[in-house]
Amino acid sequence: MKINALVSISFTIIAFLKPFNCQLFVLNRTLLEQWLDNGIMGIYIDVSDKNISSIEKNTFNDLKNLTELIISNNLIVSFEMGVFDGPVDLNSLEINFNLIEILEAGIFRNLKKLEHLFLSGNRLKNIEQGVFEGLSNLVELKISQNNITSINSVTFSSLIRLEELYLDNNVINNIEPKSFAKNENMTVLVLGSNQLSSLDSKMFYGLTQLKVLFLSQNQISSIESETFLELSSLAELFLTNNRILTLKESSFKGLENLQELELSFNKIISINRQVFQSLPKLQVVYLGANPIILVAPEIITDVLCSSRCEIIIN
Repeated sequence: MKINALVSISFTIIAFLKPFNCQLFVLNRTLLEQWLDNGIMGIYIDVSDKNISSIEKNTFNDLKNLTELIISNNLIVSFEMGVFDGPVDLNSLEINFNLIEILEAGIFRNLKKLEHLFLSGNRLKNIEQGVFEGLSNLVELKISQNNITSINSVTFSSLIRLEELYLDNNVINNIEPKSFAKNENMTVLVLGSNQLSSLDSKMFYGLTQLKVLFLSQNQISSIESETFLELSSLAELFLTNNRILTLKESSFKGLENLQELELSFNKIISINRQVFQSLPKLQVVYLGANPIILVAPEIITDVLCSSRCEIIIN
């Protein structure tokens, strides 16, 4: 069998392929079942970079001990409903860098033990309601580098144990209020490199355990007084490369545990003298490449004198 000829994974074989000009190892069902009978509790399958264009529905049936499956860097556009119904013990699923444009509701419904799902580098524009149905134990979700434009209030509502969510490098321009209200265990939220121009006061509602928030490389021009009110556990906030003009006294209201604040490469021309005094645990602020350093250096000096934290302007 030539590697170039492998355009689908059949029901009878699962291929562990090595790079070009290397020996091809094919695992058939008989051998796989023999391994399982010998007591192997976890199986790792990697079929990346194999020009796979589709996967037959029954390919992974009865692989109840399969824990990690990697299907990245292929040519898959969509999945037939039921293709992931078999590996019920799956812990990690990687489908990065394919051509996936749509995922049907319930496609992952039987993966009750799945904790890590990676869908980056595809062509997803929308996330249909119910796509993540059944993923009650998912803790990490990466959907970076897609074409997603918006997030609604039910997109992630079923992911009650989610801890890390990566949505960077999309084209998101709208996030509905309370979109993360059900994700109370989330600690890391990455929204960098999108097209957000404003932050709704209820956008981060419910994220009381969030530790790290990335909002860099968007188009944010202002921060309202209640934007971060819910984020009482936040330790790191990244707002680099936006269009922020001014920092008000209440801009960071609620961030009582913030330690690091990154504001470099904005358009800041005004900073309220008290803005950092409301952040008792703040250790460092990055303000480099902002106009205020050139047009009003005395304001920086004033803020420095009234703050307990280190302010870096280069």
